This record gives sequence, structure tokens and C-alpha cells, in this order.
Amino acid sequence: MTIYKEEYDRDKDYWNEYYSHNVADIRNKPSEFAKYIEASFLYKKNLAHILELGCGNGRDSLFFLSKGHKITAIDGSDVAIEMLNRMSNSENALFICDDFVKSKVLYQMKYDCIYSRFTLHAISEKQEDELLDNVRYALNSNGILAIEARTTNDELYGKGIEIEKNAFLYNEHYRRFINVSVFRNKLEKLGYDVIYLDESNGFSKTQDSDPVLMRCICTSSGIC
Repeated sequence: MTIYKEEYDRDKDYWNEYYSHNVADIRNKPSEFAKYIEASFLYKKNLAHILELGCGNGRDSLFFLSKGHKITAIDGSDVAIEMLNRMSNSENALFICDDFVKSKVLYQMKYDCIYSRFTLHAISEKQEDELLDNVRYALNSNGILAIEARTTNDELYGKGIEIEKNAFLYNEHYRRFINVSVFRNKLEKLGYDVIYLDESNGFSKTQDSDPVLMRCICTSSGIC
């Protein structure tokens, strides 16, 4: 029986196993979301400092790095982080094994972009609340928070063992699905300015799946 834990390393064994067997070349395979963020929001910045929350195998961080940006990337998988530190020797890249909800790098500097793809749905709502509170003070005045995550309209919603509201254990790991309207209200109450929000499939379509995702871009300009 799988034992549910709320800690950031809840799925550490799962992801360590996954990344130890999925080491194909990732340098030329950024997500569509990373390409969208770079083309729409970062292309004018010569050296944007990007903080990636839950970088996984690092394909998006490496893409941002290749575009001339500075990267700080956090993940709970020590296998993934060790692999990325071997792959990259750039002075503009820092890969850290840590809890991205609580990591001290959220307090040490400010960022032009805080980027979360497929990681918000990997933490509990309690952790989400803590993260959003921490992140809003870590953004530069003109910085953006960029999020892509599964929603309650995704085909995987409801599959597996329900752990908490909108959260399930399925295929050996945890997913929590985002209610988009609730999430927007939460952001606005915290003082974020939502500049783009959409929910759709087609954002990350592969041969095997076409998840329903939320794309959300917001700033902290409304926060005193």
C-alpha cells in the first residue's frame, strides 16, 4: 500500500527511478510552454534570471540557458539534479536538490521569471498556498510567474485513490488537479495581477496524451 506523505520528497523514489531510466538527449526538446514563455515574455531580456520550480530532467531550464538567460532550478530528485550538474558547466546555471516550496533561494534574490510546469499539481493545496505566498515577494517588479498544470477537467481527474480534495494517487504517484476559477480568485486575493489565463487541451499534446491544462501568467505588481 502506498503511504501518502505531504513532504516535498513524497514521490522522490518514483522520480529517481524514472530519471535513472530516461536519460535520452533533452537539450533540443523543450516543452511548448517553455518556448511560448521565451517567445512571448523573455525574448526582449538579454539576461533574464529564471527560477524553475521542479525542473525534472531540466529540458526547459537548458532551453532557457541556451537562449542566454540565467537559470536557478530546483527539484526533489537527486538523480535528476546530479545528472544536470554533470551536463551543464555554465556559470549561469545552478541546479539544486531541495523543496521548491520552502527553498531558501526564494528569499536570497529576486527573479525576472518564476516558472512552474507540471509541478503545481505535484504539491498539496496547503503547499500551494505557502508557495504562492513565498513567490510573490521573490519576483522583480516587472517579473512574471508562469504556470502550466493539469486541471479538474483533465482526463486523469478522479483516477486512483483520492487523498484530498482534487488530489489522487494514480500510477504510483500523486497528482492534484487545479480548479481554474478557484485558483484565479486565490491569486487575486494575494495581490497578483493575472495577465493571461487559459484552460484547454492541445497545449502539450503527444502521441499518447492530450491533457487539459491551465496556463497562467501573472505579475506581482499589485503587491505592496
